[in-house]
Amino acid sequence: MQIGQVFSILWDKLRGWGEGLIGMIPNLVAAAAILVATWYAARLAAGALRRAIHRVSANDEVTSLLARSVQLLLVAAGLFAALGILQLEKTVASLLAGVGILGLALGFACQDIAANFVSGILMSVRHPFRVGDVVETNGFLGVVERMELRALRLRKTTGELVVLPNRLVYEKPIVNFSDEGRRRVDVEVGISYGEDLARVRRVVLEVVSRLERRLVEPEPEFYWVRFGESSIDLVVRFWARYRREKDHLAARSEAIQAIQKAFAEQEIPIPFPVRTLDFSEVGGTTIGDAMDDDRISRRVRARQ
Repeated sequence: MQIGQVFSILWDKLRGWGEGLIGMIPNLVAAAAILVATWYAARLAAGALRRAIHRVSANDEVTSLLARSVQLLLVAAGLFAALGILQLEKTVASLLAGVGILGLALGFACQDIAANFVSGILMSVRHPFRVGDVVETNGFLGVVERMELRALRLRKTTGELVVLPNRLVYEKPIVNFSDEGRRRVDVEVGISYGEDLARVRRVVLEVVSRLERRLVEPEPEFYWVRFGESSIDLVVRFWARYRREKDHLAARSEAIQAIQKAFAEQEIPIPFPVRTLDFSEVGGTTIGDAMDDDRISRRVRARQ
């Protein structure tokens, strides 16, 4: 083959490519326009979604991730549309197949991570608690410090930090003590069997009604609960404001101190536990009788 023929074939190839490129210019312009329009539309949609999610969720990480995911999905859709205009359907099919296989592999490999992520989103939407609430879950009581994509950060009342996976928090019962901003305080005490029960009830209710930390509504409740071993036991209940666990402890401490002071002023004793020691095999012999018998036995042995 001569050199002239080689250049002729090469020229024909280059001219064909040039004509094809010129013919593709409208498609290239349209594809570029679609990519640019999709990019701006994705940013606007992400911003609108972020503002909408903020109304129902206080978790910034979840909000940011959802908004970014929507933005990426819209950009990917614009990319596939642009490839379709450029008549690259096979490339689009290959990309979709690759994405599907990758998503399936990640789904099997990251089941726990996905479960924690979904649980975090559901808790952010349902609001079983908020940052700063006092909650009890999975056997831990503390203040919610932060809600993350994977875990919940809970600061215990004793100072330790507990990191709980969102899946465990979502699946297990949650007790939110801060939900109503108030909490009931129960104080139990026992009085002697010889006391006037009506007088004791009146004294206790008067004391509780004057507590500074007690809420006006509802009214205090008083109940006799049991016949104890050495006392008749009662419980008085009232409601107090609640933001932290120390509020509940302080209200109960104030009530115990006030009741003990009132009992001392009214000469209402709080009985100690009473134990009776029986020194006979068949029963009925007290410690005094046993000591007398022991003295008699020693005297008899001494005389012998």
